[in-house]
Amino acid sequence: ADLKGPRRVMLTALVLRGAGSALMAVAMWQQWPIYALIATHVAAGFFGHFFEPGLRTWIAERVPLAQRVRVFGWERIAKNLGWAVGPALGGFVAAKSYPLLFAFTAGVCALCTVLMFAVVEETVPTRGADRFSTRGLMSTAADRRFVEYCLYGTLVAVVMSQLVASLSIHSVTFAGLTERQVGLLFALNV
Repeated sequence: ADLKGPRRVMLTALVLRGAGSALMAVAMWQQWPIYALIATHVAAGFFGHFFEPGLRTWIAERVPLAQRVRVFGWERIAKNLGWAVGPALGGFVAAKSYPLLFAFTAGVCALCTVLMFAVVEETVPTRGADRFSTRGLMSTAADRRFVEYCLYGTLVAVVMSQLVASLSIHSVTFAGLTERQVGLLFALNV
């Protein structure tokens, strides 16, 4: 976000997340092998997560210091609202069709991309003269505290993914809940 500009990073993340979701829909309709589904899902999730650093950079660059806490608070409320509405809505769509669920997600990403393109103004990259390099990225491995932070963040992400994936599968397969009920369960858990 610092090198390319936060708007560009957010738009790219939305496009790649939407394309990944569309590809997941196709993969499910065509019954691709499980390894292809997993790879597609991981790639879409990986690139989709670039949105948040772009958003936070955009807020930090566009919002005066005295208002940032309030704006970041609204951003957090919006994310929690998404976690309440998304799974509830997703449970209803998943009950009809899993491929349709991913197609719907791709459509939402496309709509958000269009809205963001039309409404969100770009800021000047704060480090535009620098260039991204793999060597520069890998040099961060020398910072032990940063590596530990990444390791702990990865462990938390693994636990969180278990909440979403494993709990959903267990709830439907063994606890006898429907997809709609699992969606509502996640919505209530916000």
